Amino acid sequence: MVKSILKKIAVLVGLVIITIAGVLLIPVKRPDHFLLASLDKEHRLYQLSSPKIVVVGGSNTIFNIDSRTITNSTGYPVANMGLHAGLGLMFMLNEIEPAVNRGDIVIIMPEYDQFFKEQFFGGRIVIRLLSLNPQFLRYISTRQQFFEIMKGLGLETRSKIVYLLGQSADEETYSRSAFNEYGDLRAELVGVRPLAKLASETYKIRHLDEINKPAIQELNDFYSRMKASGVNVYLALPAVPIEKYSENQVEINDLYHYLKENLEIPMLFTPKTALVPAREFYDTFYHLNTNGRKRYTKVLLNHLPIKR
Repeated sequence: MVKSILKKIAVLVGLVIITIAGVLLIPVKRPDHFLLASLDKEHRLYQLSSPKIVVVGGSNTIFNIDSRTITNSTGYPVANMGLHAGLGLMFMLNEIEPAVNRGDIVIIMPEYDQFFKEQFFGGRIVIRLLSLNPQFLRYISTRQQFFEIMKGLGLETRSKIVYLLGQSADEETYSRSAFNEYGDLRAELVGVRPLAKLASETYKIRHLDEINKPAIQELNDFYSRMKASGVNVYLALPAVPIEKYSENQVEINDLYHYLKENLEIPMLFTPKTALVPAREFYDTFYHLNTNGRKRYTKVLLNHLPIKR
């Protein structure tokens, strides 16, 4: 009796897995999909000679820095590898590690969420990227990363079904062609004014008891490998809206002090250094408009230890 039930469960699970795999493996020709900008960013990364600056992070990096200005100021060519926080910092670091060399500078520019819960290890956005181009599978390197990504399997399968039925389930606003040659989102797509939706946007940093300790260890391991290879690594904290700082001050400062004590990667500046008026954000409080981009880029350049 027990064996019969287990057999039926195994068959059911197998059918579910086959169905999910079948849906996700249905080919979709979308050469201008936002996530496929990864291909162009990787191409630039491998084409640049050293020393170079490589910026890693989520979508905040594509909004918040002007790589042309950084290149002109430092003399280092810049590859902005940022794309989507849902890929997870571990995926992003695995992506750039084979392409950085002695004398290079890696700037890790994470959203604060990357330090909490399991976002560091990625999620359903990785599945979406793999369905567009399976070659990115090589950046999944640990069991924990694999399991966290697989948690989004059901939701991503649902999104794919919705898309195949002729409806859009994409969360991305932009396209592969929305980036300039450095990997930044083109400034003309952002402009200098916040979107109306920003007025109702919430901003809340999580409590320190939700810190992802394995993520901190992975970052320290990455730093050790880079240091041994002669690569300089720094962490740049994200921009924070001035108007939201006071209600998040305790959580932000707790995280900052925790990172100072436990993260080996040097931080370029304090959280207060990166305060930006809300009017200089665009559609979320992680995405700056072009005025905010100029401000944050200036802060970054003022604290980046490069002899000019």
